[in-house]
Amino acid sequence: MKEIENLTYKDATHKLSCAHQINPSNRNEYHMLCVLLKELPNNRAKILVFGDRRIKIERCGHKKRIRYVSKDRLTKIKEGPTKEDLVGVNHPAELGEI
Repeated sequence: MKEIENLTYKDATHKLSCAHQINPSNRNEYHMLCVLLKELPNNRAKILVFGDRRIKIERCGHKKRIRYVSKDRLTKIKEGPTKEDLVGVNHPAELGEI
């Protein structure tokens, strides 16, 4: 595996399911690309998440953070992200670079 500093969203191995809810009638669900760094006890995982929920991935792909989440929120993707993997509220499939 590459060093964390050298990983980009193109190296993603999983999608993280996320939701942003302002009130009971307004819920936005979306996915963020991530790399699984380590599996932890109690059904948790240490991941490196790419991007931002408000900005398209091609504009903020350099932004990355380490998070600890439930493994139930992760979905494995095959051989790096495809256009279908980038579909979400803020990750549209119009990306031409993948």
